[in-house]
Amino acid sequence: MKFRLVDRLLVFEPGRRLICRKSVSFEEYNLPIRLGQPEQLPASLMLQSALEGIHWLVALSSDFQEGWLPESIDRIEFKGALRPGESMELEVRMTSDHNVFSVIGRVDKRPILEVLGASGFRTPLSELLDPHYMQTLTAEIAVPEVRQAAGVTIQPA
Repeated sequence: MKFRLVDRLLVFEPGRRLICRKSVSFEEYNLPIRLGQPEQLPASLMLQSALEGIHWLVALSSDFQEGWLPESIDRIEFKGALRPGESMELEVRMTSDHNVFSVIGRVDKRPILEVLGASGFRTPLSELLDPHYMQTLTAEIAVPEVRQAAGVTIQPA
């Protein structure tokens, strides 16, 4: 089973900011039930969605030449749960350092996740994923304005 932890790319400002969405799928919220936990997206997957948002911002900003790998995070705060049927909007911001990021996750404008000082390093995207696959996925999950800002010419299927 493969989880898509970023479902939609909504706003993209190259080298500055990305807003994306994570919606909870049946498989994701059903996972903790089997372990006797409440119906919600596990906190580890919420965090991974935030880190994938950072990766998307770096990939889009570098014309699919670079990826990003996390090294450390100054602060992570879970302020709420992401339940079945809910979507979390993630706002990813790149600092002036260009390798340090912050992410705020919200459900209906209510903060549920805060990631501050996420630092890491850039690496060639081709060492992590197929850049053509990332461009094709962008065509599928990005709104037209994001596709245009990222220079993606592949049309969605």
